[in-house]
Amino acid sequence: MPDAFAHCLVGVVAGRCANGGWRLYLLAVALSTLPDLDGLTPLHRSLLHSLPLLTPISLAAFLALRRSYPTKSASLIACLPLLHCLMDLLTGGPPVKLFYPISSAGFQLAHAVDALVGALFSISPYAYYLEATRVDLVLLAITLAMVALSNAASGSGRRRPTAQRGAGAPAPQGP
Repeated sequence: MPDAFAHCLVGVVAGRCANGGWRLYLLAVALSTLPDLDGLTPLHRSLLHSLPLLTPISLAAFLALRRSYPTKSASLIACLPLLHCLMDLLTGGPPVKLFYPISSAGFQLAHAVDALVGALFSISPYAYYLEATRVDLVLLAITLAMVALSNAASGSGRRRPTAQRGAGAPAPQGP
């Protein structure tokens, strides 16, 4: 099960991928850890891990953020509470009640990640704790996905800064 540090780290990486200032970083960390506020109640992994509650929160965050930030940045930051739940689903711990209060059925998909971790352990001379490796693997995958999507979305149409062009090269002409 990921700890608060792992969820905060996802928020920090998202803030960086969104090219935001310190306020966006703080908001990203807050949204990425928001679902664990239900840990202060007997409804941990229920109330604030529920899609019927988190979806409107994420939508409201997106609508508020898109006024000040590009759509890509607003989308990434607004999805952080949902990414939190995905991390919890994939890393073990108590089951996540995705449809609470409609249903109290809990879900856990850590076994799917365990097959990959088991394969990694079989080729490695080192055997670590299964749960720690599972959390690290999911954290790495989510972080790399955010960075890759951020670079893919911003990589097209980039121009080199003036200082990197050749000394006698003409400046690019606008449309």
